[in-house]
Amino acid sequence: MTHPAPSLKGSATQVVALSDLEGSLHISIPDSADIRPEHDVRAILGENDEKPDWPGAYVQIGRWNDETEEVERAQDFSVEVPKEALEEYVNMTVTVRYQSRNESSDVTSSEPLRLRIEP
Repeated sequence: MTHPAPSLKGSATQVVALSDLEGSLHISIPDSADIRPEHDVRAILGENDEKPDWPGAYVQIGRWNDETEEVERAQDFSVEVPKEALEEYVNMTVTVRYQSRNESSDVTSSEPLRLRIEP
C-alpha cells in the first residue's frame, strides 16, 4: 500500500527556487491519505524510500479535540524540509515523499513528487 503523492503547500509549480525560499519547504499531505490520527509522519528525500538520502523528523498527525475529547487527524497537514537539506540538489531534480509510521513502527511511503531545485 502506498499513500497518494504530496504537493507543495501554496504552489502549483514543481520548481523550487532556493533564493525565494524563506525557511523551510512545506510539503502538503493530502487529506485523502489513509493515515490514522495516532500515526506519525515525516518528509523524506531521495529515490530509495527505504534508505532515504534525508529523513525528516516524525511528527504526529493527530490533534486533540476538546469538544469530542478524542484525537482527530489534522486536516491540511504539512511536513517541512529545511532549505539546507535541499541545497545539495541545486540544478537537479529531487524525489520527495512522506512516510507514515504506525504504533508497531510499520512504515508506509507515499507516491513520489519530483521537484526541480534551482539556486
